[in-house]
Amino acid sequence: MRYALAIALLLPFTGWSLGFLLLYGAQATGCSLGWQDMAIGPISSLRALLILLFAATTLIIATTVFVALSSEKISSSMSGTMLAVARYTAGAALFSTAYVFSGILWLDLC
Repeated sequence: MRYALAIALLLPFTGWSLGFLLLYGAQATGCSLGWQDMAIGPISSLRALLILLFAATTLIIATTVFVALSSEKISSSMSGTMLAVARYTAGAALFSTAYVFSGILWLDLC
């Protein structure tokens, strides 16, 4: 695969940035439409939506990281050092997803 290194390095943080746009776009929309005042059980509908998007984003990033880094085509086309760098950046993307987006669990929404 010709662009395997670029894909392995950019895919996790591209997923993070798309998740960032999706989460905070949903938060802005929900705040302007008053979804924080509508309850679904013990939590507001906006918080439920954001938790769902947070879980989906984290799952998608983890899946793409696993698939991209376990692929034989990608692993065979990279040196050991670059494969380690790709794995560390993927780990950083997963950590930053959990760290940055986890505020939706306890912070005020609007």
